Amino acid sequence: MANLVALPPTDRRKYWPSEDWVESDIKFDLDDLLGYEADKRLNLGQTFATVIIKSGYLIREFYGYEVPSFSKHQNITSQTKLLSWSVAKSILHAIVGIAVQDNLVELNECDLFDEWKNDDRSLIRLKDLLEMRDGLEFVENYDNETVSDVIKMLFGSPAVDMSGYALSKPLIHRPSEYFNYSSGTSNIISRLLFERLGGQEQFDSYVYTRLFDVIGMKSIDLKYDDAGVWIASSYAYATARDFAKFGFLYLNSGMWSNDDILESSWVDYARTPISLDLDSGTKYGSLWWVLDDEFGTFWADGFEGQLVVVCPKLDVVIVRFGKTGQDIKENLNNWVVEVLNRLR
Repeated sequence: MANLVALPPTDRRKYWPSEDWVESDIKFDLDDLLGYEADKRLNLGQTFATVIIKSGYLIREFYGYEVPSFSKHQNITSQTKLLSWSVAKSILHAIVGIAVQDNLVELNECDLFDEWKNDDRSLIRLKDLLEMRDGLEFVENYDNETVSDVIKMLFGSPAVDMSGYALSKPLIHRPSEYFNYSSGTSNIISRLLFERLGGQEQFDSYVYTRLFDVIGMKSIDLKYDDAGVWIASSYAYATARDFAKFGFLYLNSGMWSNDDILESSWVDYARTPISLDLDSGTKYGSLWWVLDDEFGTFWADGFEGQLVVVCPKLDVVIVRFGKTGQDIKENLNNWVVEVLNRLR
């Protein structure tokens, strides 16, 4: 395993934000990095919500614009449930970690699905799926619907059974040898948990009882397809403050108050760089992206700039939700770096 920046010791925590965050008047020079002014000056698109947690306290937040909708206008506030897009994949990582602890699944097990028993897909391990190295054909393209598997899966006829669509994809690389970021893979993992737990009702009860209720993510809603499987590639809704609680869980080695929700080694698995995405030049761990900077930063990243950033060395969680086009995504990446530098 790579040399990882140490996560902050949990014994320094004065409280746990199970109910809500305690605000602090700690002063940092962040005014020009928040709100409408920052969007305009730095060309970030639209920032719907920003929450910044430092040393366990909420030090700054911003809410603006309206929830994207064709039918009604709703101003975004601290109570607005925002769409995760692929931040959901990192939430899936936590759920799998709990299932591993409960011996419902094993990292190195293969022969995962009946649909794969008669071909080489039977060689795919859960570990390969978590690392996006399963070898399955899947085109993660957000612009060209004629070639995009993710657009077909989420919005086309396969949407009634998204994991079934992803399961049907052929193997085009040997498992564990080739990185291919795939929303289909996340839904396959969700399907595995659905089957092991016995259905949607049991899955829903499991994730709320073992994860969301414990850390106080009271606002979170998961969206399921018609087959009853959580669409773990894309669909979790929660307030920005509650997404910050999820990031805080990983900042604290998987511990919450006196509960070890995740093993510290599972959090380290998320933030250890395993692959390099050749398109973006960004490193990937296990359902989390890894900046691999001096601060040990890793983050959950969703379409159009949904971010939950965890920075161990600075004891910081940054949540940013909004609408940032792919053509200006680098501006948002630079914004994250600038915010972290101001929080030194």
